[in-house]
Amino acid sequence: MGKEKPIIFNTDMVRAILDDRKTMTRRVLTPQPEIPPVRIEFYGKYRKNKPEMWLPESNSGKVGIFKPNSYVCPYGKVGGILWARETFCLESTYEYHDNPPDSEKPKDRPIEIVHDDIDNFDYWLIPRYRATEPDFEFMGDDGEPCQKWKPSIHMPRKFARIFLKITNIKVERVQEITHTDCLAEGIWHASKELREETTVWRDCKEALEKLRVKHFGLLWDAINEKRGYGWDKNPWV
Repeated sequence: MGKEKPIIFNTDMVRAILDDRKTMTRRVLTPQPEIPPVRIEFYGKYRKNKPEMWLPESNSGKVGIFKPNSYVCPYGKVGGILWARETFCLESTYEYHDNPPDSEKPKDRPIEIVHDDIDNFDYWLIPRYRATEPDFEFMGDDGEPCQKWKPSIHMPRKFARIFLKITNIKVERVQEITHTDCLAEGIWHASKELREETTVWRDCKEALEKLRVKHFGLLWDAINEKRGYGWDKNPWV
């Protein structure tokens, strides 16, 4: 088994993964190549007089751009495991000083058991996930919510519930995404606003496929445009 590494997913992505709709993800390649690399299938040793050789797919996670192995996928190599960071909060049974029986312990998530040395008792920390429990609010003694959702970047490994195995690594421009890739990204339907742009989408497979790609572009911009990697810039991913 490869080394585990974290990867962040927003709530929509998490739902798509849990629904078995998402098996592919695109992330901005950093640093971006200053000029387009030459796409050459090359599986032997790099030749010193060919520094521009580029390996578009790699089981090792290493993709050579301009010079051998100048880019290493930060998420690992084929066979590696990614654990998903998602928006979460923690419910504590501390105030009860007596945990429910083990039969009531949630089976679909990791539970941390913490020992209180002062009062000598154990209590649970139960993770709640915004993607599947968006309305969860842990109420305090005053009847007001005392929990806030924590950003996914702060989720520790011990509360992760989603683990993904890397089966392939590929480098391309984001606009090279195909209709089939959109489906693998979890884009099964175009938004209502995009569907209203055409009156023939229901009867035209090609139109619907184009709408899915456009829908992915909008979702991409929502995450990456402010960072300078918008769809129109067609960054390497």
